[in-house]
Amino acid sequence: MIGEDVVIEGNIILEGGAIISGKIFGNIRTNGPLRATQTAYIKGDITASDAYIGGVVEGNLIASGKVILKSQSVVKGDIVYRQLVIEEGAQFKGRCDIAHALGETATPETVDIDLDEILRSKF
Repeated sequence: MIGEDVVIEGNIILEGGAIISGKIFGNIRTNGPLRATQTAYIKGDITASDAYIGGVVEGNLIASGKVILKSQSVVKGDIVYRQLVIEEGAQFKGRCDIAHALGETATPETVDIDLDEILRSKF
């Protein structure tokens, strides 16, 4: 676990999962799940088995499994996923694509979504 008062500058490579509540300025790569809490700020790319985002991510996100953008999350970057859940209130600006066969990732260029624009047009 990386606490709220922790600031890391540099890349992080992990074998297991991680819970991040602090600030990371660098890429994160893990074979396990990554959970970024509401207080997390990550400026860098994330690669994980699953990603649960509650804070701010400025970078690309690649998950071989599920990505969940919680209602308070802000993501500015492209997402590659097997399953994507975007809760109401989440902010996402970027492109997204479904990952191909396990271990193979796609280039995130298929879909361009601006949720703010979609919500404004529907309401």
